Amino acid sequence: MRLYILLGFAFLLLGCVGNNDKGLSLYEKGIKAESYKEYPIALKYFESACKEGFSGACQKAARMHQKGIGTKVDHQIALELLDDGCNKWNNPRVCSSLATYVVPQEAEAKSQQRYETYMNKACHLGLPFICRELALEALNHNKADVFKYMQFACEAQHGKSLCTNEDIYYFSALFFEHNNYTQEAMESFKKACQLKHKDSCLEMGKIAQRTQRYEESIKAFEQACALGAMQGCSSLAISYDQGSMGLLSHQKAATYREILCVQGGVYDECILVAQYYQQQDEKKSKEYYKKALQLCEKSHGDCSSIQEHIK
Repeated sequence: MRLYILLGFAFLLLGCVGNNDKGLSLYEKGIKAESYKEYPIALKYFESACKEGFSGACQKAARMHQKGIGTKVDHQIALELLDDGCNKWNNPRVCSSLATYVVPQEAEAKSQQRYETYMNKACHLGLPFICRELALEALNHNKADVFKYMQFACEAQHGKSLCTNEDIYYFSALFFEHNNYTQEAMESFKKACQLKHKDSCLEMGKIAQRTQRYEESIKAFEQACALGAMQGCSSLAISYDQGSMGLLSHQKAATYREILCVQGGVYDECILVAQYYQQQDEKKSKEYYKKALQLCEKSHGDCSSIQEHIK
């Protein structure tokens, strides 16, 4: 699928990063001439700025040759200017324009090759949205490439040091799930969960629960809870209390609610634990009411009903 819409988008985002003052000065003169509709003069300034390494000017000049503004239409010159901006000056936005440039009557194989080459280069040079577009295309012909493109997208957006394997598996899984590739999403969540990515364990549990794979869901929620994902603990507490997913144990529900109270700091959960112990362990019950009161007072809520149990 050709992303022709990127052509107009990339032309708007000029990537105006000059490599020297001379190139910038020439570019600014071109902009001024363009504002006065002196297009042939503007074109000369843009071409000169491009030669000096101001890559955004390469894109401006290429567009004028493509549209016949201030000169006759010449796709070959336009492509050469874009090639300079991309290959000589390494501007990723110019590369995306080169990838999506439409040459009338050009052989499909040639345009497809240019598209693949320069979309990949735009991705590698640091345009995360291009990487995600390539990942989307990979869904249709090679799903194994999704991880690769999501890795490039992550590194382009956040830096290589902040993109661990578990993060990339997680982002890949979200990408698969968003595009309704549930099995692939589960596989990526599982890989990230094995690397102790708590949110991946949690999401894996949710998908397994929705698809009624309860044993798998319980295990995933347990892993998520153990890693500190409070929603995993909450899902288990609710399931043990309500008897869903084949579970029913108020004692185990209380165990997970204790985690939500102590580690999660949720005073409502402290109250539920206190109520559970009220008939069997009055001292423990009061301890949880006290914890609930502390958390309630921090949140500036109405704590009068909790205070009554501590008297």
